[in-house]
Amino acid sequence: VFEEYWPKELVKKQLKKGKLLQGHVRINPKNYKQAFVPITDKDESFVGSNEDFNDYKMLSQDLQNKLTVEDATTDTVKNSDQQTSSSLQKTGKVIYLKERKHPRISCGHLRKEKQPNGFALFIPRDHRLPRIRVPLIQCPKDFQQQSDETYPDLFLVEIVNWTATNHFAAGKLLRRLGLEGEIESETEAILAEFQVDTTPFSNEILKDLPADWKIPKEQLKCRKDLRSLCIFTIDPATAKDLDDALSCKPLDNGNFEVGVHIADVSYFVQENTPVDKLARKRTITFYLVQKAITMLPSALCENYCSLNAGEDRLTFSVIWELTPNGKIVNEWFGKSIINSCCKMNYDHAQDILDNPTKSWKLQDFPQIFGSHTIPKIVSVILNLNKIAQELLKGRRSSGAIELNQVQLLPNISVAKKIVTGFPKTAFLRRQPSPSDEMTQNVARYCKNLLIPGHNNDYRDIQASLLAIEANDPNGYLLEAVSHRADYFCSGSFESKDDYWHYCLNIPLYTHFTSPIRRYPDIIVHRQLFSLLEEKSQEKSIINDTTKLEALAKVCNERKLAQFNVGKKSAELFFTFYVRNCGPLLEDAMVMGLLDSAIDVLLIKYGLVKRALNLENWKLTRKTKKPKLILYWNATATTKDLPQEISLFSKVKVIIQDDSKQTPGFMALLQHPNIAARNE
Repeated sequence: VFEEYWPKELVKKQLKKGKLLQGHVRINPKNYKQAFVPITDKDESFVGSNEDFNDYKMLSQDLQNKLTVEDATTDTVKNSDQQTSSSLQKTGKVIYLKERKHPRISCGHLRKEKQPNGFALFIPRDHRLPRIRVPLIQCPKDFQQQSDETYPDLFLVEIVNWTATNHFAAGKLLRRLGLEGEIESETEAILAEFQVDTTPFSNEILKDLPADWKIPKEQLKCRKDLRSLCIFTIDPATAKDLDDALSCKPLDNGNFEVGVHIADVSYFVQENTPVDKLARKRTITFYLVQKAITMLPSALCENYCSLNAGEDRLTFSVIWELTPNGKIVNEWFGKSIINSCCKMNYDHAQDILDNPTKSWKLQDFPQIFGSHTIPKIVSVILNLNKIAQELLKGRRSSGAIELNQVQLLPNISVAKKIVTGFPKTAFLRRQPSPSDEMTQNVARYCKNLLIPGHNNDYRDIQASLLAIEANDPNGYLLEAVSHRADYFCSGSFESKDDYWHYCLNIPLYTHFTSPIRRYPDIIVHRQLFSLLEEKSQEKSIINDTTKLEALAKVCNERKLAQFNVGKKSAELFFTFYVRNCGPLLEDAMVMGLLDSAIDVLLIKYGLVKRALNLENWKLTRKTKKPKLILYWNATATTKDLPQEISLFSKVKVIIQDDSKQTPGFMALLQHPNIAARNE
């Protein structure tokens, strides 16, 4: 059925000869026969894939610039005098799997076969995976006894074997998730798909946690006491794990003493303890709409480590003296003790910024602890905002895109500090600049859309994209010109130019400010404390390049999983919202023109959906700018009407429940005349 993979020894020989290329195969989730393998930052090899799992590390034959006979672009290439060899799409095929990264676990449905022969057929939801035969004896008894082929529950199945002689893989049933279309079972499916560890914290871990902890006297002596300062947190209203707090005190010389105070998680999570080993394995907290799967036990993340208002807490602080225009005069790093006077949320802070002279009533403000007052807290927020605006001016003028300047400052300062003491093992975060080809493509894209400022320099590209920010409120174009940011160990690169964080436009950056929910921050805390204490820790992971490189790889994978879990959870709940409250008439923006569909951004919800209800249409180009002309047929209330659609066109769509996809919703393009009458 499929070609056998090459023997390992042959692969080694051909690699040495330069006859093979290797990379991670990425399969199109909407078309499992289409896959791409990034070989360098500048190009991708196309690989027809019907057997290889998503994101496997693979080896492929390099076919240079030759196109396979089956490639649909072959005739176009042959008939074009302007086509150059450098623009041909490289193709290849998978000949060996070097490393399996896919968990080989999938969510889906069970179906009876016409001739079972002791097996049931599992249909994965992920179309990139094969159908899987599982032993009938592993299936629920009610499934075995029923006569119908369909079964309403979702199951989790693992592939145990897949030979080249079989269309179907062999697998085993892991567990029953529940009824399809229910929030809890669908949530379980999301968590299982991305291998999120949801097992309760074991007694071995919980027994080592303090039952009724108070700050020891020796810690009071060796830390800077900041409990009298006006320090507070600003977080989402529902947040329970409060990592960071802020302070800002005017100085007599006109400057400001600005502090960012981070929960000292490394005090409670000592290296190689049971809780540390589990946190290192989980690496991150996963946030869903209705709950969080935490990296640490609740006793730590919601109590002893969390900077709860009115409670003495251990912190790791970075304090600067800043001029009014945001220039750093000096800085201090060290362990401290704080007592947050208030738990602010983003709405409170925004209200203060929008209404700086507002006279607040005590009942309209969050509870304040200690002797601090509402005017004092308001003053701190306004001063911090002024400083952030000054920092932002400098960063935008140099091409940066990040807004939350005060929160970035400790990550930048700590990165500079740990690189000096750990030149080979500093745990940092980078974002590579786009390849020349990627930058040129986006520059051409901007030019075709008649967007000014479209030179091939990346700063100019950023300025162009910022100029259309009103048209692209969620930054989808911005993502098109950017690679994902990744954790790395400084010893992984010879040149410090590779440390650069592209979107922030800074040479050194790390994560220091969220140790309750990110394990990389704990590593950085340990490295910084080691420097401050001037203690050698040769056996610690913070000095082991190999272990840190492996940890960085895991953290990057889990960070991406966290993003996908959050996204799928939001889409799941939106689907139920549509089911209960729809259909909805909503504003949308065209983000992509395809052969028989358009991708639209649902502006109110920040979701991108494909609208498929296109019947009579014509795709044209005018000054290289693609336009879609839809021809609406006359109805009882409307006349024949052509509608011209291009990228960023505003349209109206109907959002309604999708009966063919459970759970799911669809977006249907609305007739412009009907949409206008509903305004």
